Amino acid sequence: MDKFQVFFDQTKKGFYHYLLSLTRDSALADDIFQETYFKILKKYKDKLSPMLLYKIGKNLFIDEYNRNKKHINTENITLSYEQTGSDNSMEADALLALLDDEEKKLFLMSAVDGLKYDEISAITGISVSNIKVKIFRARKKIQNTLKGG
Repeated sequence: MDKFQVFFDQTKKGFYHYLLSLTRDSALADDIFQETYFKILKKYKDKLSPMLLYKIGKNLFIDEYNRNKKHINTENITLSYEQTGSDNSMEADALLALLDDEEKKLFLMSAVDGLKYDEISAITGISVSNIKVKIFRARKKIQNTLKGG
């Protein structure tokens, strides 16, 4: 398996959730998802990093938003990525549904993609201390649910 395929497999789920939390539109998230990985493959194949991936995705979202000059549709959010078929992925989705959009985005960037707090801060513009608090609260929600509380 080549380096790009490994990078894609490791980042696709968290990155897609991130885009979905930004766009609140699965079709737009799909488009930005594909365009981002295409740019990475075409221009940055030797510089693969999650931080670059998120930066390109965020910039493409901003470009799309500015191009349309309209609000992004916030109704009927659906996930369109393929499930792996394991029960664990379904449970993870149910747990992620407990989190609000910002908590989910930050939690996925940290837990799934392994980004450091300062990298998340650079991508999102949220302070490191605020990111720590939001991720802590997200983890607490998940822990309490798993404990049955």
